Amino acid sequence: MVDMDRTTRESTEMLIKMGYPHFSKSEKIIADFVLKDMGDVAVMPLGQLSKMTGISEPSIIRFVRKLGFDGYSAFKRHMLRDDSITPDIRKPADNPILTPATPLERIPENIVSLTCNALQDTLRIVNTDSYKKAIEWIKASRRVDIFGVGYSGNVANDLMIRLVRIGIDCRAQSDSALQQLGANALSKGDLAIGISFSGRTISIINALKAAKSAGARTIAITSYRSSEIIQDADISLLTSDMQGPLFEHMMISRILQTTVTDILYMGILLSEYDKYSANYQYSQNILEQNEEWRKRKS
Repeated sequence: MVDMDRTTRESTEMLIKMGYPHFSKSEKIIADFVLKDMGDVAVMPLGQLSKMTGISEPSIIRFVRKLGFDGYSAFKRHMLRDDSITPDIRKPADNPILTPATPLERIPENIVSLTCNALQDTLRIVNTDSYKKAIEWIKASRRVDIFGVGYSGNVANDLMIRLVRIGIDCRAQSDSALQQLGANALSKGDLAIGISFSGRTISIINALKAAKSAGARTIAITSYRSSEIIQDADISLLTSDMQGPLFEHMMISRILQTTVTDILYMGILLSEYDKYSANYQYSQNILEQNEEWRKRKS
């Protein structure tokens, strides 16, 4: 059953995005077209939209009714006044905080606001010189070892996969013993990257210390409040920090770390796009060939 109150409250964009997983193939074609240029669609006759999308007029009517509108005209009117529709529950919280006393209806906006605030803080403290140097070091290194444990280990593994796929010799270690062995095996021309949000993870600190002693360059990805891990880091890439009794149960730290690794990866990819995109395509072809082989064997 359509929630008419939600239809009145939400923007057209949000209505489409919330309903998207439940749309048919033809409805998704309409949705993609509307989301791409809502300004034009808001003043577009039904027949023109049908022609532009290749979807019949009756199907478009069914689509807008599925969103909760009486008809196509009501759908267009809603788009035209979207700028003035910003429901209170969707506004960013002015002072987002989470405690056991936080009402359930306030948790979504507080979580999103906390995450947005942390990302904005991270952007403000990005050191452009350190960022550029980190990209050049990763590209120039003979071997890159990435160290992380727990959630940070997942981030390390994700970065490793992406770097390997564009042709950079890279390993990720989440076991403390393997971290130490791998760090000691590094030498001049190699690079060690340690990921620890708190900056106090002993195995990561020790791995960076060992890598530095072995002659390798070192990079730390950590929150700006950290102190221990950056002592043995040639470059520190810092994120925002979050304090609070419930923070350890949230994923914001992982989002911030992943954002930093995204920044690094895209910087590398775009710095020599032809080279790295060709490497990526080569890796993709290998994976597709392996998948075809696996299907034939099964």
